[in-house]
Amino acid sequence: MKKHVHKWMFSASRGYGRSLVSIDRCRVCTEDRERKPTKEERAENREMWDSSKRIHIIHHAFLKRMKDLVGLEAIETAERFAKKHPEEVLFSSVDDDYHAGSDLVFVLHRAKRRFGKRAGEMHYMGATVTYIPQLTREKPISFFLYPSHVEGLRRVLDQLDVAAEEDPERRRERRILAQIFGKSKKRTPARHRT
Repeated sequence: MKKHVHKWMFSASRGYGRSLVSIDRCRVCTEDRERKPTKEERAENREMWDSSKRIHIIHHAFLKRMKDLVGLEAIETAERFAKKHPEEVLFSSVDDDYHAGSDLVFVLHRAKRRFGKRAGEMHYMGATVTYIPQLTREKPISFFLYPSHVEGLRRVLDQLDVAAEEDPERRRERRILAQIFGKSKKRTPARHRT
């Protein structure tokens, strides 16, 4: 086997505080080596752990409020919670299998960075989406949307919009809603969509 000169590049870190270790990987042979982290790597790791703790605070508070709630009681509790956190909690109405209005609640996972090179920047991880059925007495279910998932979801929703535009009755509804809500290019509020 031919010998080569290792070409190390930072790969990952492990631990926190005094136990923090940086791991480099050779670009040629993929061998790993551990080393003491640089001052910059320590600062970045500290900042990452700090924002990752704070990034989920709103979601954990939401889960605490929603514990053991189902149906309309869960929807009303989520709506009250959203009024207290309008920047982090978003709603969209959907129709469920029982033709009842249910909700999708989007809780954003984000926090401002407090220190480090990027202090003041918003750190955004994604959003937890919770489906709350109104009448079935089922517990709400959740899934997580990373930023990379949003683009795929947007493409699907755009295709649904195109399919809806092909229906003449739907076009008539949109014209009426545009007259009611004004002729802005913004979409009509979720609570008023049909």
